Amino acid sequence: MSDSVSKKLIIVKELINEDTIEDALQLVKDIEQIENLTPEETLRSLYYKSKIHRGLGQLELALKIAEELHQKSEEYNMPFFSLDALDLKGWIFSDLGKEKEFYEILEQQETLFKSILREDSLEFREREGELLFQISFSTFLKGNLDLCLDYLNKSLTLRKQVDPCHPEIARIFYLMSYTYAIKGELKLALEYAEKAISIIPKGEYYNKDKGHIYRNMGNIYQEKG
Repeated sequence: MSDSVSKKLIIVKELINEDTIEDALQLVKDIEQIENLTPEETLRSLYYKSKIHRGLGQLELALKIAEELHQKSEEYNMPFFSLDALDLKGWIFSDLGKEKEFYEILEQQETLFKSILREDSLEFREREGELLFQISFSTFLKGNLDLCLDYLNKSLTLRKQVDPCHPEIARIFYLMSYTYAIKGELKLALEYAEKAISIIPKGEYYNKDKGHIYRNMGNIYQEKG
């Protein structure tokens, strides 16, 4: 990637995590106007664009962009970005309440991941952590709570290896909290809810998650009496 575009994409990520997603979206649009973007720059821009529109609640548009990301990543033969696209599509289908499509996308993710030669890189661990988190959510939906926690711990380990301050760690803690609450282990449920809220990024993108965490904490306190 060119140095200037690389810096702009880093700023996009920072804006998503720490500021307003509208500003992040505008910067992505500015990047897309730059001539002769590399395949990686094009794909990373599409990834952030889809993620931002999901954060704005514009799910159909986010899905359309994720599908474009998937198509272009296959054209460029860049499977890590294909995994990113499938990860986005899976979560968007979940947001839309389309459980069948969610499981179909997850199956595609698992198949693609198994076809990639394992390597000792942050990029590989990042995608493995993403996949394990989505698998954990699928096992949660099926009611297999112990297996869900097992996958969450594996995802957490990988996320911390990639970045100890990874923004998705808060979401892992939240799902752990919710799972422990359902199991009736309220002390652990509250512990992980507090961990989640203490590290969740302050950006607007995570406002919905913050609402879920606080509601879960309220329910836990009510259960504890």
